[in-house]
Amino acid sequence: MDGNSIPFWSHLIFSPSQMLSFLIEEKKYDPVLAKWMRDYTYYSDDLNRWLWRDVWQSFQSIGWNIMEENHQGKKPMSQEIKEQLQQKYGDIDDFSICGAKIIVRKSSRSN
Repeated sequence: MDGNSIPFWSHLIFSPSQMLSFLIEEKKYDPVLAKWMRDYTYYSDDLNRWLWRDVWQSFQSIGWNIMEENHQGKKPMSQEIKEQLQQKYGDIDDFSICGAKIIVRKSSRSN
């Protein structure tokens, strides 16, 4: 635990009901607050829930070329967390990336 109420990657590993149980039983939050935290984490429209593969596929689908990619931060993860993420999602994303700067160029298509 790193002091965060919701540990890194737990929103990707836990189901909503597991998250609620964790917040109430392990973190000892009031059930009303824990439910709000769970709902915000999983159901709020305020959060971006795209995986990196979704970002890349969106650029490819509209025909944009990635000119520069710079990962702005990586969060180290334990082997156990990495294995849990790979088991759930496959080995297709780098979940350690916390942010990135991506410069794209619109492709010129001949019509």
